Amino acid sequence: MGWLADTLLMEGNTSAEWAVSDWNPRLFAGDVSHLAFVQPKEVFAEMQIRDYVDLSSTAAKMEMASFEDVKSAKEWLHKAML
Repeated sequence: MGWLADTLLMEGNTSAEWAVSDWNPRLFAGDVSHLAFVQPKEVFAEMQIRDYVDLSSTAAKMEMASFEDVKSAKEWLHKAML
């Protein structure tokens, strides 16, 4: 299963540590294998996405990538899920 996270309008107020410890186990339980981020406009949100990816990379059971727009993210997910 793939997940497209459109974080374009995200603001920097989410804990990357929380996402890794609380959200990732739910993703893994749901068999999410690919995660595509649409990069946020807000710099602090972008930093949090980067922190999340860095913290997740050691234990992540999914492939992650970042994109400038939804179209590119969808195309990557489609190709990756084949």
